[in-house]
Order: sequence, then C-alpha cells, then structure tokens
Amino acid sequence: RTSTSVEQQVIQSNPILESFGNARTVRNDNSSRFGKFIEIQFTKSGNLMGANIETYLLEKGRLMNQGPSERNFHIFYEVLSGFSAADRDKFFLGKYEATDFKMTSQSGTFDRRDGVKDIDTYNLFRKAISCMKFANDHVNSILSVVCGLLHASNLDFVEVTEDSCKLLDSNKFLGPVLKLFGVTEDTLGTSLTSYSTSIGGETIVRKLKKEKAEHALQGFVKVVYGALFTSVVRSTNAVISVKEGDSTSTMRRSSLLLGQAAIIGVLDIFGFESFKKNSFEQLCINYCNESLQQQFNKYMFLQEKEEYEREGIEWASVTFPDNQPVLDLIDKKGTGIISILNDACKVAGSSDISFANAIYKSCDSNPNFSVSKRQKNYWCFQVDHFAGPVEYETAGFVEKNKDEIPKETTVILKSSTNSFMRSLVDILSEPVVAKEGMRRSLITDRRRRPPLKKFNTIGSYFTEQLKLLRVRIDSTNPHYIRCVKPNAELVPKKYDAVSVTEQLKGAGVLEALRVSRVGFPHRFKHSQFADRYRILAAREMGKAQCVSGEGLSETFVQTISKKICEYDQIPKNKIGEDIVKSVGIHVGKTKVFLKIGAYSGLEGLRSAFMADAVVVIQAKTRQNIMKERYQSIQLANLKLQCLARRMLAVKVVDDVRMKRANKAALRLQCWVRVMRAVKLVERIKKEEAALIIQTVWREYKSVWNKFIDHGR
Repeated sequence: RTSTSVEQQVIQSNPILESFGNARTVRNDNSSRFGKFIEIQFTKSGNLMGANIETYLLEKGRLMNQGPSERNFHIFYEVLSGFSAADRDKFFLGKYEATDFKMTSQSGTFDRRDGVKDIDTYNLFRKAISCMKFANDHVNSILSVVCGLLHASNLDFVEVTEDSCKLLDSNKFLGPVLKLFGVTEDTLGTSLTSYSTSIGGETIVRKLKKEKAEHALQGFVKVVYGALFTSVVRSTNAVISVKEGDSTSTMRRSSLLLGQAAIIGVLDIFGFESFKKNSFEQLCINYCNESLQQQFNKYMFLQEKEEYEREGIEWASVTFPDNQPVLDLIDKKGTGIISILNDACKVAGSSDISFANAIYKSCDSNPNFSVSKRQKNYWCFQVDHFAGPVEYETAGFVEKNKDEIPKETTVILKSSTNSFMRSLVDILSEPVVAKEGMRRSLITDRRRRPPLKKFNTIGSYFTEQLKLLRVRIDSTNPHYIRCVKPNAELVPKKYDAVSVTEQLKGAGVLEALRVSRVGFPHRFKHSQFADRYRILAAREMGKAQCVSGEGLSETFVQTISKKICEYDQIPKNKIGEDIVKSVGIHVGKTKVFLKIGAYSGLEGLRSAFMADAVVVIQAKTRQNIMKERYQSIQLANLKLQCLARRMLAVKVVDDVRMKRANKAALRLQCWVRVMRAVKLVERIKKEEAALIIQTVWREYKSVWNKFIDHGR
C-alpha cells in the first residue's frame, strides 16, 4: 500500500466510527458516545505505515432510552434516509421512517440542529466503506444487523399467564427480524421469554413475565449492537493496520520493539458531563476526566519543575493542587464507589438501594462526597469534581456495571444461519480483558509488560483501561486541544458567556489556570523584561544598560522591586532581606519569573506610568494642534486682509478709470458734436449754393426758352 492510500483510509475510518458511535445529545449534535485512541504509526524515515484504533465505554444504554432532544446512534437514521428503493426492499424497510421504530422515535427528536442531513452522512459512510474496501457481503451483513435491531425494537409480547408470555405472532416486524437475523421464531421467542439455570447438574427453564421479557429484549439489542460495534472497529483496524504480508511489516515490528518508530496518538475522549439526571455512564465519564485532569496537572508540574531547575529557580516551596481525594473517592480499593459497586455486583440479590446505603456509610467522611436528606430519599449522591458538583442517581448502577450477557442471547446468535451473526458470538464469548489498552502501551519496554487481567464488571475493566491509558500518555509528549462552542443554539455571531465558562470549567481549562497561578505564571526573557519595564527605572538607571552579557542589572531589578513595594503598600516588616524575592520576582539564568502579585504590581506601575505619559503626550499633542490651528487662523486672517486691501485698491482704480473715461467721453462727445455741426454748416452751404445754381439755371432756361419762342 502507498502512504497516500493508508492516509485516506485512516481519514475515512472516522465517518464509519461516527455513524456507529456518535449521536445527538442535548449539547452536541455529533457527540461521541465512546472514547477512542488512534495510534498513527510512521517509519523511521517518516512514512506512514498504518494506524490502530482503540475504543472505550460505548454508551449502549442510549439504544433503547434516549432523553428529550436527543437521538439514537446516527447509523439508524442514516439507513432510513439514505437507502435506495432496492435496499429498502432488501432490508424490509419499505416506506418506514424514523417515527415508525421505538428505538428512533422515543424522544420525538429526528433531525440535527447543525443542519447536517442524514442522507449526506450516509453517503459519506458509503464512501468511507468503499475506501476501506469492505466486501459487499460484509457491508450487507453489518446493515442487516442494524436494520434487524430497528425491527426488533418494535417486537411485542402478550401474556399467556401471570408469570409467562410469548411473542406476538401477528406483529408485522417479527418476520423481518427472523429473516435479517437468520433465526427461527421458536428460538427467538423461547430465548426472550424464558431463562435457564443449572442446579446440581440439572437445567431448569423458567418463564418470564411480560415486563421481564421486554427487559430481555432491550438487553438483547444492547448486547448485539455492542458486539456489532466491536466488529466494525476490528474490521476497520484490519484495513488500516499493517498486515503481516506487507513489505514493511518486518520493519514495523522491529521498529516498535526497538522504540525507533515514530508514533502519534490522538485521544478523542468524552468530556465532562453534568445533566439533570446522571447515571453510571456519567460517573465513568467524569471519573475518566478527573483522572486525565490529574495527569494534566502532573504534566504541568513536571514541565514547571524542569524549567525551574534549568533556570536555577527555587521550586520546592511551590505546591500544586491535586484531585487525588476525588479519585480515591471513586476508585480506591475497598472504599471507593466503583469498588463498592463491584462488591455489590458479586453478592446475589444485591440492588441499587443496598449499593446506595453502602456508599452512604463508606464514603460519608470524604470531603468530596455529600448526600442530603432529599438525595437519600431518591437514593442519590453528589461528588464534587474539579469541574463542579454532580448529582448521580443510583438507579441502574448495579445492572449497568454487571453488563451481563444472557446465555439466551448467545443461543439466538449461535442458531443463526447468518455467518456474520454467528461471528458476533465469538466476540461476546471473549473474556473481558484489558488487552486492547495493554497491547501497545509501554512500547519501549514490552518485556516488562504486566500480564493480562480478567474483569467481571464494566467498572473494574474501565478502571484498568484508564490506568493503561495514563501510562501511555505519560510515555509521550502530550499536547492538549480544547473544543468550545460559543452557544448551544449552533448559530453564528452569538457568544454565550455562561455556556463558554461552563465548557472551560468542564474541560479543565479553569483548573489549569488555577494550577498555573500557584507558581510563576508569568515569565519573560531578560531582554523582554528589560524592554517592557525599563521605563519604570529610567530616571534611576539613566543611560546605564538594564541588560548586559551577565544578565539583568541588579540596580534595575532592585529599583522596580522597591517601586512594587510602594505601589502595593507592603509594610517594611513583611519585606525580607531579599526584597526582590519578597515581592515575587525570581531572576533565572535566561528568564525572569513573576508571581501573580509581582506581575500585577509591575503592570499596575507600568499602566500608571503609561497613563501619565499618555496625558503628557496628549497635552503636547493638543498644544501642537492648537498652535497649528492658531497659525492657520493667523495666516487666513492675513490672507483676508490682503484680499480686502486688494479689493479696496481695485475699487479706487476703477473710480479713477471711471472719471477719466467720463472726461474722455465728454471730449469725444464735444468733438462729435463739433463734427456734426461742421457737417451741418457745410451741408447748409451746399444747399444754399445749389439753390443759387438752381435759381440761375431756371432763369437762364426761362430766358432761353423765351428767346427760342420769339425767334419762331
């Protein structure tokens, strides 16, 4: 296989596990209802070789009992939404929907608030199955069990007598169950409505009442689904882990034995839970978080210790909070809650009430355990965890811790004509041992691995798994990722401060901050410290250097320490010989370590200095602004004056020009009038001359005419 194909298969294993192990809860639409540890293996050169998945504590109680606003596991809704018509006929689903089956309709919640459609996740599931190269027959067998459980949840019983019952023959879901599981009606009915006990080598069969038969059906569904989930995980591991026949198998095994292979482990574990009703599952989940929180605290303490020693800082006086009393309350041998519960499971006829009375008597002295009169009336108790108090109801504790596999269930599976159903018997028949968590832990020293232990209860098995998980984490260099949702409505641009605070508290972040504040939560390199706080001693230091090749200047540190004393008003009688350490400043080889009080004092002094400096800067800035404004007004005033003077000068010039123009016009008018008068005189003279000429001409013409007439 190529590293690319292995990488894709490792990635595609996630949708498969999410379909079978995730469900919608009150707070999360895709909540993992099991814990998983993915170990990704690399060669010495960095090539991906394979991976291995380990699971912890599947919440099988969800199968037949979902709370309000919650759903069953995703796979049931996915097959109902994503099956084609042919698949529906093959698995006898017809036109059934989620509302038609008890195990998917109990809470009345059918969709997801995050907008993800079941048909889309089913397509992702099919794509992942294809990438993992699961055989079609194997996939059909898995889906047959899933659909068979859907139909089985709708089976009904009818009373035969007061102490016996039988399966309802006319139930339309009975036929699909028989065909999908490959069993007969007689075998299924007998196994669910009766139980057998062996006394003195003789087998006695007794009938069950209707209520107990219904309870047996629920147990059958849980057992089969638990075995199916284990089978799916193993099939996934068979694909993504390195095969014996692979060319890299020999190298991988030798590398693991020699501790040379690079391994990255990803732990996706359930978070702290506190609901209105908390049962055995929540106790195990919160116990796991309590234990991992202690591991986180110790890891932080170890990291702090190493840095203190590396820097030459006294750390013996630094104490970190420890939640060991809470862990003792839960898992201490003999007196812990789980230990008492395990003892109760060994005693015949033990009940939840007797278990509750036992823990009331044994755990009452523990400061982290409390029970009120009201809680006693309802057989409850309260544990003060690191994330806050949680009230647990003891109802169902004994039965859930036993998690017994009825012989009748194995009878049903063994009688099946379906080979896959029969293979589930092998899973159920295996002894409950902590082999999965043990197999790869302590890789660097596998020869000293402790022997496998067999466990009779879920509590003891989970406790051992958790111990092995912590051993594995301690052998690595862990990194922590905390996931926080801004609001419960899953809408954008909304921040619920209360919800976020609760999540931070449940994730151990607030506890981590509390642990950090105990020691020296603030630390700076010498140069960073000097750059940030040299302004506090600028006057005393003058031009002297705060940092030299030998480290911080003693004068510089002494000066700011005295100012912290003045700022915090520390009495002189409380200041020791070393004023620097008295105020909470420890100078290391390359870093300066500050306690929370010293850091607050330094930041307060720096803030005050900066505030005063800001006032001075603001005053200077305002002065410059007003000066520039005054100068601009003065310049504008000068420009206005110049403009006014120009306008006045223009007016004077215009007046002079007007007067001159008037005089010129008057002269021109006089000249025009003279010219007109001259022309008039000349015209008059011409007219008079013409008149004289006309008169002479007329006289001449008249005489001439008379002469002519007389001569005739």
